[in-house]
Amino acid sequence: ISFSSSITEVSSVINLPTVSVISESGNDVTHFYNIKINAGTLRINKATIQVTTDSKTFEYDGKSHEVLGFTIGGDFNTKYKGFTVSSISNVVLKNVGTYDNNLILTIKDAAGVDVTSFFNVQMTYGKVEITKRNIQVVTGSTSTMYTGSNIDHKIIESSSELLTGHTCEVLSDTN
Repeated sequence: ISFSSSITEVSSVINLPTVSVISESGNDVTHFYNIKINAGTLRINKATIQVTTDSKTFEYDGKSHEVLGFTIGGDFNTKYKGFTVSSISNVVLKNVGTYDNNLILTIKDAAGVDVTSFFNVQMTYGKVEITKRNIQVVTGSTSTMYTGSNIDHKIIESSSELLTGHTCEVLSDTN
């Protein structure tokens, strides 16, 4: 009996042997037998791994942000020695809000071959939060004796932490 079926990647094949019957004297007597083979199956299933992406908070600065960090649960590094996992972000995070840190992972074996499709990756998404930028606006003060007329002071004395190219305008005032 000899087997020629084997697999190393995620797939399945019929485990069909080649059968010969040899007599005590070394002659092939296979043709004297009606051989029925109940072939089994060789199957390699996808490996399941748990991945949690990192979370991070940024203050709004007008720039794009990404958080590429992640943690793989279980014994991945022990079971898959020499494998590497890299990540890229599939979204550009720039505006104020809270977003799932949805990364795209690539898994390569020790030979550098992309084997991502051989894994069932179960993701738990961290959060990327971009918070509103704090600024302080200081307006001037004016004081005068009562004359029956309105007074105003529509000048901003200072505004802190505005981004380059951003301006602060007075949209309403007290009269």
